[in-house]
Amino acid sequence: KREYGERSPHRICHTLANEARGALESLKEICAYIGSKLGMQTMAVGPIKKPSEALLKCERKYGGDPLLVTDYCRASLFVKDVASLLALIEIVLSKYANIVRRIKLSTLKCNHDPLVGGYRDCKINLDVGGHICEIQVHLTPMWLIKEGKGYAHYKECCEHNVDISTFDIGKTLTGLERDVLFDLVKVGEKAVARTPINQVQQYHEAQIRDYFALAN
Repeated sequence: KREYGERSPHRICHTLANEARGALESLKEICAYIGSKLGMQTMAVGPIKKPSEALLKCERKYGGDPLLVTDYCRASLFVKDVASLLALIEIVLSKYANIVRRIKLSTLKCNHDPLVGGYRDCKINLDVGGHICEIQVHLTPMWLIKEGKGYAHYKECCEHNVDISTFDIGKTLTGLERDVLFDLVKVGEKAVARTPINQVQQYHEAQIRDYFALAN
């Protein structure tokens, strides 16, 4: 938007958060309509994203551009399966096509890698009175996993990513003295000594990360 051209990211985030508050009731009405068509009993309305949260998100994901953050005003709908999800999208496109700005299904595509931890969902962005809102559509079976310990596992995976496909351990260790390398190995061996590898279970996430670190 042109009117944001001279504003700092901090001011933009505050302005968008205020706009989100004004759009929330209309977003609720849209979600209630969609839910009534599909016989949904549950809708979740997220709190307005705080400007501080939006700033962190835009710096982490969007190169510092707060206008790319689309979930200041958000709500969640829950569908039982993919067929219901497709029906929901048809309802949205038939009723609200003029305000749909994006339907993001990338993590539900079979040829697209899911988020770290395996989570998948659908995001629908709508222009509600000039503010971009977000409807997050969750598959109920996956949501139930998330509401258990799934989300905690997801955060652990994000914080301690063990994907070494693009990690050059040789470059990382180049130049270290032999005694430093020896100490690193000792630290790794001590970390995994508590749980022998033949006793590691899938829920021993900390120990699995320790073994990955030692293997590297």
